[in-house]
Formats: sequence, structure tokens, C-alpha cells
Amino acid sequence: PGDPKHPNPLYSAEYARAPTYPFFFARYVDWLLTTPLVLEGLYALANAPSNSRQMLLFSGIAMVVCSFCAAATTTTARWGFEA
Repeated sequence: PGDPKHPNPLYSAEYARAPTYPFFFARYVDWLLTTPLVLEGLYALANAPSNSRQMLLFSGIAMVVCSFCAAATTTTARWGFEA
């Protein structure tokens, strides 16, 4: 929490005890749009075969969806999405 002279403005005891917490949808929308674009660029740079391209894009989108599910879950099941 910081010291009394310099408290952490992002920390509060109520927030720490809350059963749920806010997360930011915009982060996952951004990742859902930009991750495939970055992977397309890497695919073009590597000149990989087309079946690799499809698997690469699927894996990237699955990673973003699993990250969103982990952030939205408040139980210990979230670690299954993180793995």
C-alpha cells in the first residue's frame, strides 16, 4: 500500500477484499484486432506455408480468448485458462 507519506492511489482495502474486480474490455478488443495483424506480418516475413498461417492465426485468437476468460473468472478455474 505504500507508506503514509506516499500512499499508493491505486490501492484500497475495500478493493483488496472485493470478491470481484474490474477489468478492461478494451485491452482484449485491442488484442483481438492487433494480434492477427502482427502474426500476419510475421507469417509474411517468414514466408511460411499456408497451413502454418491458419494454425498461427487460430492459436493467436485462442490465446486472446483464453486470456479474456481468465480475467473474467474469479475462481481458481482461472488458472486453467492461464495455462
